[in-house]
Amino acid sequence: MDPLTKIPSYHLFGAHVGLRNNARWDVSLWVRNAFNQNYYNTAAVSAQYGVVLAALGEPRTFGATLRATF
Repeated sequence: MDPLTKIPSYHLFGAHVGLRNNARWDVSLWVRNAFNQNYYNTAAVSAQYGVVLAALGEPRTFGATLRATF
């Protein structure tokens, strides 16, 4: 393992809360990465160019979901 590609550990927090009515409809609110933690998903060294390439993880994302059955 290349020491330049070592990614430190991190913790992410997500939550999901919802309400359902007799399986006819449901509504939920959700959040991913609630504390907006900056982190890397991957890192690699490019042997051709001699640089470290890294991909950032997703920022805080939140939303609502509404489902209905007819």
